[in-house]
Amino acid sequence: MRFVVNIVVAVILSVVFVACGYDDFGVPDLPRMQVVVPNTDIKTLRDLYFGNEYTVSEDVVIEGCVTANDESGNLYRSFIIQDSSAAVEIYAGTYDLHNAFRVGQMVAVSLEGCAVSQYRGVMRIGLPSSDWDAGYVKPFGTRAILDRYVYRSAVMVAPEAKVINVNEFSETLCGMLICVRNVRLAEGESSVWFEESDFYDASMCLRKFVTATGSEVFVATSRYADFAENTIENGVYDLTGVLYYGEFGSATKRYVIMLRNENDAERK
Repeated sequence: MRFVVNIVVAVILSVVFVACGYDDFGVPDLPRMQVVVPNTDIKTLRDLYFGNEYTVSEDVVIEGCVTANDESGNLYRSFIIQDSSAAVEIYAGTYDLHNAFRVGQMVAVSLEGCAVSQYRGVMRIGLPSSDWDAGYVKPFGTRAILDRYVYRSAVMVAPEAKVINVNEFSETLCGMLICVRNVRLAEGESSVWFEESDFYDASMCLRKFVTATGSEVFVATSRYADFAENTIENGVYDLTGVLYYGEFGSATKRYVIMLRNENDAERK
């Protein structure tokens, strides 16, 4: 797969990761430079630590390509990176991450001192939580703290979504950029991406699409997405986005695709 080849090339080109300043993205401030060498892949990290919160005390470094960020507002104060093996959410807790962590940009994460947990099926990296909220990682909170752990590279890799069928959804794919082809908005569904509903939680709305064989595909849209009030036109779509699994406003767990922007719903 081209993405895998590009990742290998990017690893060779990006041994040195620069922790840049965030105030001026046109001419980056370079307060420090550090050699950061990835020593494991994201799947290995997930296999070791996925589940309850765990504070990493070992020298663990991962590397990945940014596949989703907060530019449209559908993803909130976090961004997703993935390599050829798996994906992870960086729980930044700051605004305007898309200015620093662009889709396609290679980054490395040094996890020693970080905490890992999971949210709706996706492995999440942040800081250890306090005793009263054990089980949930805290966001890094500030750009200065984020700089201590996350290193940006100038290397860009065009991320490619994994094309799969609905029956191939699995928890190991959660966080990955996936694509489901040839679906339609289900009969009776509202044609607006987000609207108030007693069934779903106040900040998120689900839209049900169906395949030609009747399999269901749910798409999650945040009320804060810049396309939340836009209309879903009639037609056949290819849907690209990040895969999640969990409870979305009900006790029923389901797989859900979260679009990065409205263009991820490609009308054919």
